[in-house]
Amino acid sequence: LVTSGQLDWTIRLEGNDGVSYRLTTPLELNTNGGFSYRLKVPHEALVAGLAGTDLSPTAIPQGNQETRYSRSEVRVNGDLAKILPPASTAFNVSSDRRATAYRVDLEIAVPMPDSDGTGLPDWWQQKFFGRLGTDPNADPDGDGWSNLREYQAGTDPTQANTTPVIAWDLDSVDEGTTELLTLRAVDSDTTPDQLIYTLTREPQGAEIRQLFGATRPGLDGKRGDRPLHAGDTFTQAQVDEGRVVIVQEDPTAEQVVLDLSLSDGNHTHVPFQTNFIATIHTPTPTDGSDAALWLDARAEAAQSATGSLPRWTDRSGPKPFLDGTTAAFDATAEGSPLSIVNRGPLGQPVVGFNLDNTASTQSLSLPPPDRASVFPSGDVTVFAVFRPAAATTSRQQLVNGANFQVALAGPTDRGRVNQVRFAAEGLGVVYGNHRIQDQWTLLTAQRDQDELHLEVNDGWVGGPRPINEATVLGSAPMVGSKKTQGGISEPFHGQVAELLVFNRSLTGVERQRINAALLSKWFGWVVIDGSDEERDVIRRVPSSGLSSQEYQTHFIPQYGPDRHYILIGGGGRDVLRGGESDDIIVGGRQADVISGAGDGIALFSITRIFMPTPISSPTLIRRVTTT
Repeated sequence: LVTSGQLDWTIRLEGNDGVSYRLTTPLELNTNGGFSYRLKVPHEALVAGLAGTDLSPTAIPQGNQETRYSRSEVRVNGDLAKILPPASTAFNVSSDRRATAYRVDLEIAVPMPDSDGTGLPDWWQQKFFGRLGTDPNADPDGDGWSNLREYQAGTDPTQANTTPVIAWDLDSVDEGTTELLTLRAVDSDTTPDQLIYTLTREPQGAEIRQLFGATRPGLDGKRGDRPLHAGDTFTQAQVDEGRVVIVQEDPTAEQVVLDLSLSDGNHTHVPFQTNFIATIHTPTPTDGSDAALWLDARAEAAQSATGSLPRWTDRSGPKPFLDGTTAAFDATAEGSPLSIVNRGPLGQPVVGFNLDNTASTQSLSLPPPDRASVFPSGDVTVFAVFRPAAATTSRQQLVNGANFQVALAGPTDRGRVNQVRFAAEGLGVVYGNHRIQDQWTLLTAQRDQDELHLEVNDGWVGGPRPINEATVLGSAPMVGSKKTQGGISEPFHGQVAELLVFNRSLTGVERQRINAALLSKWFGWVVIDGSDEERDVIRRVPSSGLSSQEYQTHFIPQYGPDRHYILIGGGGRDVLRGGESDDIIVGGRQADVISGAGDGIALFSITRIFMPTPISSPTLIRRVTTT
């Protein structure tokens, strides 16, 4: 808990460039030691007859209508802080919300002082030995682990670690994803292959699988994954090799519960038994406090009994309407109802638009401007998982409104047929650098003040400087077409799996987490996310360390190709090793060792990757990024 220094917080009115408020408060221990800051947000009532300019320039106006503000930047003693879930990065303001209090927990990554240069932080030495100058190679508890090893493992150097204990590094799971099960056995005198975990009860809210762990080959002659049930076992060595994953597929689950025991094979040691609970993290809160729109085909399919879709539910939760009511921005079918079809990247349910080339255009309308401000002016971030049909003779709209549109270009768009076209009011247009046609794609489009950015499958394809090109924007927010005074036009032909729209510019960390979650949820990538971990970690995958020849002659004949992985480093000096398939490796905040393998393309960048060549699917390129 940081209890000294200063908190600097910038709050910005969404949809109105330039209107921001910088607030500061000292850090101090308060409320019986539970909190280190209390930030008061100055506000004044906006009553009838007054304009916002009549109020103090340092106070947020509170009127009868709700407005949204984003917590755009938070710094603790000058260091950028991360807002931790379940807190949102945005909040609503109105006269009815006066005196509302929010708890917002923050996390900062700062170097830990090591005055004597031993590799042991000062705080750790003081906590366990009451002084500095501790020998990092000493073993005061005689368990075979040096002080440095104890620090790296997060254990007490004064208590022997010869009886096994389970350490759990995963406190949340992203909804719909496949993630490495980051269990850690604390046992100093037993090898990883002798440390045996047992599922003592059927997992709840998710499934545990052993990658390539099937006891016999399938019809294709390859050993696939093995679902683990109550009574099944796996070893710490299999965990360390990246072979044990947690698969979360149920959109109705709120948490994951695992009951486990751990044995070291020593009959004099009672197996360690414990119960772990991990929350399920969604890409946006479902209380209306962040994203403007969240359409999820898999969740919608779980609620649909017919496969016909007259309305697509907005999962982001209730938001203010102009008449003072609150409701989600559900999308209503224009023309004939849409259909739910099992044609996703891995056969998942998705929503089809104009697949049968009928005369009636299938699209979705959102609440019109006279009812709600769905997509106001200003910054915006869009995530879309979609698959367009064959080449079309006109521009195709994915999502748009009066201030922006994300579409696929048509023949009249500078010869860029089927390239992504991102237009924003007052700025211009940015095009993607390759065609997207009849293939599943993850698209990210972001307006950040006067810049427009485009990414496909988590790689750069366009921006940031827009070109000066006129665009006829829509008169109302739509999904799958554009609505103007002349009616509905530019329909989308294809399928949509998921659509997220935020009325703000997300940070790089936020985009990275959502992109990773969507690649895993829809394309089957395995996520190994250590961004919240401060200790040094080593992460590897099943084909790490194999030569190309070993992979081709031994691994593939037995298991088939390895999965695609997203490895993300944290606050320690991490070792991240990809495999023989195309992976994404993102270095953390310290001096990490990162490596790929195989014959794929490897790109290294110090800060941010910019793709010099087009990519057309999530499996074409290996990207390695370090910070």
